[in-house]
Amino acid sequence: MSLPLLKKGQSITGFNGTYYIDELIDCGGMGCVYEGRTSNGYKVAVKTPALRGNIRVNVSKLELEIQILQEIQSKGGHKNIVRYIDQAKVGAYPILIVEYIDGERLDILVRRKNGLDPSEACGVMLEIMAAVEVFHHNKLHQ
Repeated sequence: MSLPLLKKGQSITGFNGTYYIDELIDCGGMGCVYEGRTSNGYKVAVKTPALRGNIRVNVSKLELEIQILQEIQSKGGHKNIVRYIDQAKVGAYPILIVEYIDGERLDILVRRKNGLDPSEACGVMLEIMAAVEVFHHNKLHQ
């Protein structure tokens, strides 16, 4: 498990505003995601690099994610790609602020339902493919 970089109640100042950390949602191999909010109460997701493993690689990947999401947002965004809101730094670490999407993770949904029926799985894959097409069309993959 990665060590959390942020704490509940902590404020972060980005280019577009100030954000407050409410709680840690989860940490994975590359980063941690927190539920946060703007000063007017709008929910946001706040992503930090994982502070374990090769931290430099985790930082580089998050910096690349920030650039890609900024570019997608500058071209009008896409309904299947999380909306970039802002970025900040905590010490030497980049922070990504994106829209908060309330819902269940796909892997948990699939386990809970004991799999998806073919039409439901096809619908999910079509939505994912539409998002991937944006990356390829704009040459945002590496």
